Amino acid sequence: MIVGLTIMMTAMVAPTLNKKLDRKNFGIVVRVLWPLYFQSMFITSLCSLGVMYYTNDLMTKVVHTSIMSGTCVLSFIDNAIIPMTNQATDTNNLKLFNFLHTISVSSTVLILISNIAFLFL
Repeated sequence: MIVGLTIMMTAMVAPTLNKKLDRKNFGIVVRVLWPLYFQSMFITSLCSLGVMYYTNDLMTKVVHTSIMSGTCVLSFIDNAIIPMTNQATDTNNLKLFNFLHTISVSSTVLILISNIAFLFL
């Protein structure tokens, strides 16, 4: 679910909004959607951790729990930095915005890769 949600948001929703909306409306919509996206990943990873508690195979349990724990932590951090990212945008602090956006994008890529690997481990 996390893989599908991430691909949808990054490959479909963001580019479409960027093409179809002016800068002001893009900012308004993104400020609503992205917190929901990170909160959805956080809740989904927490639920997955709960289900993994009942996994019998220890090695699978350790690997999958590590991936879901990482997803949980990174999605929490991504959601937590949204207000700072918005403030950096509002105050035209491009350096801070770029730094925070890089954190968010990098962690999203890490979440995507680790959750794809989850399927094969």
